Amino acid sequence: MATLDTRAGVDEHEGNFDLMVSKTVSRSTLILLAIIAGVSVANNYYIQPLLYVLATSFHQSTKTIGILVTLSQFGYVVGLITIVPLGDRISRRFLLGTGLLLSVAFCLLQSQTRSFPIFAASVLFTGVTSTVAQTSVAFSAAISDPDKRASSVSVVIAGLLTGILLARTAAGLIAQLFGYRAVFLSAAIASAALVIIIFALIPSEGTKAKIPYFSLLSSVLTFFVSSPLLRRRALFGGITFACFSIFWTTLAPYLSAAPFHLDLISIGLIGFAGLAGVFAARLAGFAADRGFGHIVTPVGWLILIGSFSALVIGRRNILVIVVFAAILDLGIQGIHITNQSIIYRLDPLSQSRVTTAYMTSYFTGGVLGSAGATLAFARFGIVGSYLFGV
Repeated sequence: MATLDTRAGVDEHEGNFDLMVSKTVSRSTLILLAIIAGVSVANNYYIQPLLYVLATSFHQSTKTIGILVTLSQFGYVVGLITIVPLGDRISRRFLLGTGLLLSVAFCLLQSQTRSFPIFAASVLFTGVTSTVAQTSVAFSAAISDPDKRASSVSVVIAGLLTGILLARTAAGLIAQLFGYRAVFLSAAIASAALVIIIFALIPSEGTKAKIPYFSLLSSVLTFFVSSPLLRRRALFGGITFACFSIFWTTLAPYLSAAPFHLDLISIGLIGFAGLAGVFAARLAGFAADRGFGHIVTPVGWLILIGSFSALVIGRRNILVIVVFAAILDLGIQGIHITNQSIIYRLDPLSQSRVTTAYMTSYFTGGVLGSAGATLAFARFGIVGSYLFGV
């Protein structure tokens, strides 16, 4: 039975870890991994601002077209569980290149097909392949020196966040100028370019243990059950992503109605406030590498509680909403990066499986937060949604 490697001597309060291998990773490699994470995860978010356009193009009802978001999320969970753990068994460079190559095919299919079932299937499989982003995160942890691991991971997370934030805005602008098919064609071209760059520039890893595939998957659960620290940090992650989903799920319907009446492009531009999370990711990584992770977490919780409370009070002021969208993201990403800086030190040989355990909990929290916010918003309005966040 697989167990976590306790030789690392993990103590989340001390931040003192003595791993067996010292590694050095170049800044250019980290930036490339960040770009890979951003481009791959963006492939899973382009459809969100295009739902109305897609409903018109495929002659589907709003209710039916909404299933595309569910399919993309479901595909992502499938990829987390079945693909990401493979990084502990086979070359992550191979996983990155293959995943993006498949993304090219699915994005091209989305740009050309006139069949809604085929389009929906391609969205599902794009969700699976977009987990390349999480392989990039685990890769950055695996090739980094232990005392710089949190900073390295934060660079890649910053790229991932930027991809999520820019995907919605870029999709809306490209679709408005050139049509929605140009969005997916552009995504395919970007992914194809990265495939070539990956095999040319990403370093290869050493020999890995040949763990049977189903043993690899079952060990994810073993890690989760055997590590209280992993379970605790996974719970923290799930709560923070629930907070993220609570805010952003209800933002568009709230701002598109009275008294704001904002159009989709204006609402999309508010997403740039989330770039504060990119700054928070870098700052949290810097703090974690210097042993201050135990401070970042409680400060993050205070920021989340304070932000939702302020949003309840200032809910009719667009400036308040924009400012606290940024502050909320600071707290969320601060906790998230601290979580990852800690869990990646549990076992240097199992970082992909640790990623799966943590991110599955993280994503589950997001789904529950989104569902809860939708119900609260429908029954009690935006106040109910924000109080649910508190």
